[in-house]
Amino acid sequence: SSKEQIQMIKESIESSGGMAVNQAIARRAAEIGAKNKGALGRYVRKVSKATTVDMVTEIYINALLSGLPTHAINILSNASVVLNTVLERKIAGIFGNEIESGEAAAQMIGIVEGAKDGFRLAKHAMRTGESSDVMQKQDLQNQRAISAKDLELTGTSGKAADFLGNTIRLAGRALLASDEFFKAIAYRMEINALAYRTAMKENLSEEDFVKRVAELTENPPSHIKMEADAIKRYQTFTNPLGETGRKFQNLRNSDNPAIALTARLIMPFVRTPVNVIKYSMARTPLAPLMPTVQEDFLAGGARRELVLARVALGSTMMAVSSMLSHQGIITGNGPANYKDRQTLELSGWKPNSILISGKYYSIDRLDPIADIVLMSANITEILGQVEEAERQDLATASIISVSQMLINGTFFNGLVSFFDAVASMNADPNPKNENRVLMNWVSGRSTSFIPTMVGVIERK
Repeated sequence: SSKEQIQMIKESIESSGGMAVNQAIARRAAEIGAKNKGALGRYVRKVSKATTVDMVTEIYINALLSGLPTHAINILSNASVVLNTVLERKIAGIFGNEIESGEAAAQMIGIVEGAKDGFRLAKHAMRTGESSDVMQKQDLQNQRAISAKDLELTGTSGKAADFLGNTIRLAGRALLASDEFFKAIAYRMEINALAYRTAMKENLSEEDFVKRVAELTENPPSHIKMEADAIKRYQTFTNPLGETGRKFQNLRNSDNPAIALTARLIMPFVRTPVNVIKYSMARTPLAPLMPTVQEDFLAGGARRELVLARVALGSTMMAVSSMLSHQGIITGNGPANYKDRQTLELSGWKPNSILISGKYYSIDRLDPIADIVLMSANITEILGQVEEAERQDLATASIISVSQMLINGTFFNGLVSFFDAVASMNADPNPKNENRVLMNWVSGRSTSFIPTMVGVIERK
């Protein structure tokens, strides 16, 4: 439909640098084309060619993704979101009449049906590196930067360049394959749920109801497909960013190579971490402060019911987590006092973990569900470390807990280390040490180019 086409155009623009970048290219092309048609062809070839910054970024991001634990955690994270989505849909029916009680069951069937498509799409992504969706986690403007085409090589050298590029991108392909699998599941879950809801609203006989659901799932109308597309991105944290997020993306695509490279080193991923935080916060008592949550609530209908279900389920999870934290079964960041923390660690205690059969298992990277659990555990620990008179300040404890969640988040490590370096430079009274602090930060980033798998093997 025309709406789908418009949406696809917008997404294509965003995935290729954003509106500002594309408009600048179009203006420059128009200026050159008006003067010299031959120069226009050369300009188009130059613009479409991967830059050195693109190639460095490709190596950097794939090195970060090269560890097997990273992919295992990504799979567990996506699987937990699938389960959470079904629970939320079941609860949502309590808050109104728009969402039908059978939608959760329809989603369960969709998981099985979607898995079939998911395996096929994952296999294709792993083999070719191509995605069925322009919105991806890797935030790369050029998906195949290291290649014979971009390095202008032919023959044996060209084949070697393509082989090297494909080898470097293996980690990225694995992540892409995993996301393709879970996107297919999320898409089919929503198609099934919306088909069930639509058929139920039409008050059909049992036989006609079954036929109508089958018709809608096999050939869904445009509005159902668009809603399912939005949900599959929401569940895999690849949905489009807001205005602030797009500004940072534009900074990463700056015409200035130094600015672009620095921005990509500071925060190699933008879309995913921002969406993970939004997902987590929308399931806490702080959700009413979020503009997107306010918009969904005011829209009424199914959107309002889902918002209420998310907050209800998330708040329940936080209450249970708080109780378990009191019992020592779930741990947060631990005591702020270094000696107290060291004493705990000597006893076998570990931060951001869950205690099972006497052993602590870390959950701090199982975003976003773990974020909700650990946020509650940290609030509980923070309130336990302050004086009785200060315990009423729950808002302060919540803010500290959210800050700790951001600092500990894997996606934000580069950003946090950068600001730590800047703070050290400003705090040091000796201006000669500024270069040393900066070089230490650069050195730390350079080690990230070593594939994570190397570190895993070394630790073994």
